[in-house]
Amino acid sequence: MKIDLSNFPSPEDLPDDFVIVLDSTGIKVTNRGEWLRKKHGKKARKGWIKLHVAFDVKRKKVVAIEITDERVHDSQKAEELVEGAKKEAKEKGKEVSKVIGDGGYDTHSFFRYLHQEGICAGILVRKGSKVKGNPLRDEVVRAIRKGKKRWKEEVEYGKRWLVESFFGV
Repeated sequence: MKIDLSNFPSPEDLPDDFVIVLDSTGIKVTNRGEWLRKKHGKKARKGWIKLHVAFDVKRKKVVAIEITDERVHDSQKAEELVEGAKKEAKEKGKEVSKVIGDGGYDTHSFFRYLHQEGICAGILVRKGSKVKGNPLRDEVVRAIRKGKKRWKEEVEYGKRWLVESFFGV
């Protein structure tokens, strides 16, 4: 099979903005002697390693990564991931324009951070969310109330599958 790569743009030729998707996944840590503990009924806490990533939608690559244990919530690493993505974007002479993420990133502090940075939020707010004086989050809440499907299309929320496919590899 012959593939012509001359038609593909280089990352530098792509638009000046970075649209990033945030997500995380857990990886089971296998414990030595796990079978014995299971057989003899001893309770042992099995840990997880959590991989948090910021994935650039247009360039199809990971631009920031953090590794924690399972006790760290997604929202606790959100700002660090965006900062890592901003650093990567700045090196290319570009900037982060939008962040897409699931309800795990729905915190007032993260929305305030995105608002201060001038970054569009494609964060799905929790069901029953109320308008509470946080400008960017309130904007998302109102837009979802008008129509969740339309909001998802406007912010390209469906592009989250790209980071899901990264985890599936």
